[in-house]
Amino acid sequence: TTLCHSILFPDGVPPGLMERITATVLSDVYAATQSQIKRDYGNCELKQPVPLPQSANQDSYYRSVAHNAGPLHLKEILCWRSAFFLKMGMEVVDGEEDSEPRESIVEIFCALLDRDSHLCVASDSMGVGTRRLILSGKGQIGEGGKKIWQGGDTL
Repeated sequence: TTLCHSILFPDGVPPGLMERITATVLSDVYAATQSQIKRDYGNCELKQPVPLPQSANQDSYYRSVAHNAGPLHLKEILCWRSAFFLKMGMEVVDGEEDSEPRESIVEIFCALLDRDSHLCVASDSMGVGTRRLILSGKGQIGEGGKKIWQGGDTL
């Protein structure tokens, strides 16, 4: 299953937009993985305080991860000037007593594109100088994309 979203910037892109988006996402991923470490090893003291996620979706993320899901594992991070790619895994239990936990892999891609890019959606309707932010999350099928949202797209 793939969930996609795009945002058109008809009047140009605010300066530093992609840098701010990338920094916020990486900060939220770090905070989510560190808070899981703190929950799993509650008696241990961390050398540095764990920052809270900056995104507005932090409450919904923590509520959604609590059901039938294990810790979030960061597999791969690739960052470019105008794009980033995250690959994360999360242990998922089917709900049956004797079932083995499986890893659900989620891939998230975000890019700021102009109309000449082959990755840009609806590029025919874009004017000269306009840019489009695209975001896609790819993961296992089922429950209306719930596994994708639990695997990191909520960040």
